[in-house]
Amino acid sequence: MTFTNEAKPKKLDEDGRPGAYGFEPVPKLLFHVSRLFQTVISQVGTYHLTGAFHTHECSIYKSEGGCNLPGVGDLVLGTGSCYFDGYYHPGQDQKKECAKLAKLITHVVLEWDPNDPVASMTKAASSAVGAPEEKLLEVLGAAHCGGVFGGNALSTFFNWNPFSEPPDNRAYRKFLAVQKIAKETEAEVDQQFADEDLGKDLLKRINEAIKKTSNGRYYPTALCCSPNRRKDGSLHFWVNTGRTTQIDGWMTQEELEAFIASGQPLQDRKR
Repeated sequence: MTFTNEAKPKKLDEDGRPGAYGFEPVPKLLFHVSRLFQTVISQVGTYHLTGAFHTHECSIYKSEGGCNLPGVGDLVLGTGSCYFDGYYHPGQDQKKECAKLAKLITHVVLEWDPNDPVASMTKAASSAVGAPEEKLLEVLGAAHCGGVFGGNALSTFFNWNPFSEPPDNRAYRKFLAVQKIAKETEAEVDQQFADEDLGKDLLKRINEAIKKTSNGRYYPTALCCSPNRRKDGSLHFWVNTGRTTQIDGWMTQEELEAFIASGQPLQDRKR
C-alpha cells in the first residue's frame, strides 16, 4: 500500500499576510507525525533565523499548538499562515521572519513523502535552509517536544479541536508502527487497536451506567478510558471524571465491568 501527500502549491493571496503558506490543503496523514514536524520546524526554523540549533523545548504551551524558536519567538502555525504570538525577540523584522518561516514550512509540506516520512521531512527541511542534515538528525534525537507542558501538536495547523477525538487513519498508523518508526509486529498493532476499541466501548457503557443512577441530578461523566497494556501483558485503563470517584485512576476491565453491572451511583468524594 502506498500513501499520498495531497498538498499542492497554491498562489498566495495578496492579503498582506507575510506568513501565508504556499500550499493547500494540509496533508491529512502528516497529523500522525505531527510531533516530528513540530520538532523539525522548531529546530530548522531556529537555525534559519539564528544560525544554530537549540537544546530547549521545541513546542509551546498553547491550545492551538506551536513551535518554540529560542532567541526568536513563539511561532504558531495557523490554518493558512504562521505568526508570532506572545514572546517575540525585539529588534528583528517580524514580517520578514514570518515570510521566511512560511517558505520553509511550505517547502517541507510539499516535499514530504508519507511513504518515507522521516527522511523526506529532514531532507526537505535541511536543504531549504542550508543546514547539515547529519547534525539535524543528531539534534532531533536529543530534542524535547511535548510532555506535560508541551501544549498540543499544532492543532490549529491541522484544523483539529484538541478537545475532540483526533483524526485517525489506522492503515497509516500500522504502516508507521510496523515498517517505519516503532518496528512493532502487525499482531502487536492489531492488539493496540483492539485495546483502543475496548476502551471506547467501556467509556460509553460507564457513562450510560452513571446516567442511570443519577436520578436526574447533576453527575460527572468519565472523560476518558485510555488503555495501557503493561510489560506483563495485563491491561489497565486510565479513567478520569475530573473528580475523585471509585472509578478514577488506573482500573482493570474486570473492575470497570463490575461497576457497570453494580447499579451503584458514582461516589464523588470531592463533594
